[in-house]
Amino acid sequence: MEWLHLILNLAALLLWIHWRHTPAHSSGSKAGFFKRHGTRLARGSVGLLLLAILLVGRAWFYHRIAPEVDWQPRVTFIAFTPEFSAAFSLPFTWADFGKQLAFSVISFSGWLVLYNFVLVFASTIKPATEDARRWRYFLRSQLGFLDMLPAVLIVPLAILLGASVHYGSAWWLMQLGILPGQSPEALLHLASGMAVLNLRIVAWMALGVLGLYVLNSYIYFGEHKFWKIIDSSGQAMLSPLRLFPLQWGKVDFAPLAAMAAAWGGLLLMHPERLSWLYQRLIG
Repeated sequence: MEWLHLILNLAALLLWIHWRHTPAHSSGSKAGFFKRHGTRLARGSVGLLLLAILLVGRAWFYHRIAPEVDWQPRVTFIAFTPEFSAAFSLPFTWADFGKQLAFSVISFSGWLVLYNFVLVFASTIKPATEDARRWRYFLRSQLGFLDMLPAVLIVPLAILLGASVHYGSAWWLMQLGILPGQSPEALLHLASGMAVLNLRIVAWMALGVLGLYVLNSYIYFGEHKFWKIIDSSGQAMLSPLRLFPLQWGKVDFAPLAAMAAAWGGLLLMHPERLSWLYQRLIG
């Protein structure tokens, strides 16, 4: 059942991508404009409708099948305070369809937050080359107006939106009696902590891009567009470090410094270490 749940979350994410993505067309006439956008709206509506059907349908499926296969649906939250940090799993009663619906939606929303964090990271380092034109178009279709914002705005806004999704999920669980009663301040602390911990995937992505960038710098892999995009993205990530003297002769230590910073951020984004840091900041 866990594998089935994973596959259904992946299918839901693909439907979300289909809904957000708008195929590129070109037409100069007004008739072509309205026809084109009408077709896009219809296609997007189908994707969104299928997503809703999937989330509701699997909730009904879990409601009917879970007791037969002895499976207990759970969602995991990680909370940290200045005093402690803990991970706890909240079980869902299979006999209550409303709770199964909450499980279906909330488990997918966690995937959605992670996916959009990856998109925001990709947007901040997207290359301006012609080779990456389709990649830039995809990011624009998924992020909308957020893709046009500078990094100093899109990053905190993405964290705020991610925390809002987690806050809504925690509030829903509290209303259903699954999450013990919490004050608005406690819910906000839980949601912001979850959003920060979700940033770990960004740190892993940064390490991956930088690793490929360094590899491509010393080994020639040809003129494939993928490696051109990696090269441009790596240079974009390293641009803030160019202000510091990190080059000695022909050896550039900027990639190593950036990878060390990403690894340090990954180590820091752990509940116990975040509790320690939070305690130092408020103390």
